Amino acid sequence: MTTTEKRQHGKKWMPAMYVAYFGIIQELANRHGYALCVHGSVVRDFDLIAVPFEPVVSAHEVLLADIRLAIGLTGPTDPIFDIVGQEAHGRMCYTIECGAGGYFDISFTPSLNDAVAFVNREEERKIEIQAMFAAMN
Repeated sequence: MTTTEKRQHGKKWMPAMYVAYFGIIQELANRHGYALCVHGSVVRDFDLIAVPFEPVVSAHEVLLADIRLAIGLTGPTDPIFDIVGQEAHGRMCYTIECGAGGYFDISFTPSLNDAVAFVNREEERKIEIQAMFAAMN
């Protein structure tokens, strides 16, 4: 196996499970104002991208709660799945377990308002860092 090949994470049937879930998740995403697409190999996990598509979209947590409910996750989840990641270009990534050791990684691309807020926060950080360096001199 080369370093670029993906190693099968779970059972060989897991990709079929992921694909079976896609229609359910896509319908929920659409109801919440997002377009949903698949990226990645669908081997170890199920990588999804949610893109704001309607003028008003639900908060990420609202869509994620509906997804968990739709796939039968009603109880507490492993704390590792509650970790939220800030990704490049302002994307937010969430991981949801889906049974049998499988999981979804769902990245939300920012809405226009979220992107502007992200840029503003980055500019504020830049100014703070410049002020710290100026104070050191």
